[in-house]
Amino acid sequence: MNDLDKVISKIRELKKKQQTILIAIDGFGGSGKSSLAKSIKEKFSDTAIVEMDDFYSPKLKGADYERVLNQIIKPLKEGKTADYQIYDWQSNRLILRKSILPRNIVIIEGVYSMKEPLLENYDIKIWVEYSPELGFKRGLERDKNQYGVDTTDKWLKDWMPRHK
Repeated sequence: MNDLDKVISKIRELKKKQQTILIAIDGFGGSGKSSLAKSIKEKFSDTAIVEMDDFYSPKLKGADYERVLNQIIKPLKEGKTADYQIYDWQSNRLILRKSILPRNIVIIEGVYSMKEPLLENYDIKIWVEYSPELGFKRGLERDKNQYGVDTTDKWLKDWMPRHK
């Protein structure tokens, strides 16, 4: 049984016991967290994926963990719908409101998704190991293709030093 099969098995076990399953997928930038989240979603159609990139804060130079906790985790744990806005990397502001119903599987994936105060709230925690140098290359490509921005300076001056 490979690691993905073990995760799938654990999710199936938890689905029998509870309404909402919260999963964290963390690791270096560009390590494959999003790909793993999509692989899980392929197995369970009732899966919502929340990207930590949507909670980026220029003021904090990283994720706004309080917003993740208050807008995603707490409402879902209370059986309520989670309403939140996503960060737009091109306009540098919050846009587009999204909602997640309090049921099924919710994956919060991204760098530092297992940082306090979020860590204790997850039912399953997954760390994806990958070379930071290869992740850097993949992350730059993703940022250009997905967000339409060049984040080279942020990677070199901020994110990569933080990873270490």
